[in-house]
Amino acid sequence: MSQSSVALREGRPSLYPYLILAVSFLCLFVSSGCHYYSFGLFVKPLQEAFNWSRAQIMTASTLSVFAHAVGSLFAGKLLEYTTPKKIIVIGAILTTVFMTFTSRMTNLWQFYLFYGLSGFAVASIGFVPASRIIFDWFKTRRGMAIGIAGMGMGVGGFALPLLTGNLFIPTFGWRSTFVILGVIASA
Repeated sequence: MSQSSVALREGRPSLYPYLILAVSFLCLFVSSGCHYYSFGLFVKPLQEAFNWSRAQIMTASTLSVFAHAVGSLFAGKLLEYTTPKKIIVIGAILTTVFMTFTSRMTNLWQFYLFYGLSGFAVASIGFVPASRIIFDWFKTRRGMAIGIAGMGMGVGGFALPLLTGNLFIPTFGWRSTFVILGVIASA
């Protein structure tokens, strides 16, 4: 994009780059908070529902992190051919689909597959496309802008597990909470 972070409209700086920054913050907020930081809150309900060991359950998290790494590479490669907006939209939709599939799983292999695929998809709403958008819109103060957007990971890692553990799982159950987190990721 050829747009500058100081695009002028009638002598005043445009606010659009700051809207882009807010959206990047929210992408990182939901990608980390919904998917990674909230995962540990599902261990006990999954143990009770399926009698799986903690090691079996946490293996899904490990697979998801690995899939996220591969998904980040894939998202980065796609950025050479399409816009970050398209990647984020498709990633958000796929995250919702795979989190919904995770909520419907009945076997351990399904849990590994669907939660792993959601890790792959959530990479498309994570740091790679967000940093590209910031790079495109901020010609000056890029480091500050990336830092502010990156705060979304920490704030999401704080706020969404609180909601998940204190509201979503106790009120709606673990299955519906996977769907809720998937919908939040696509909002």
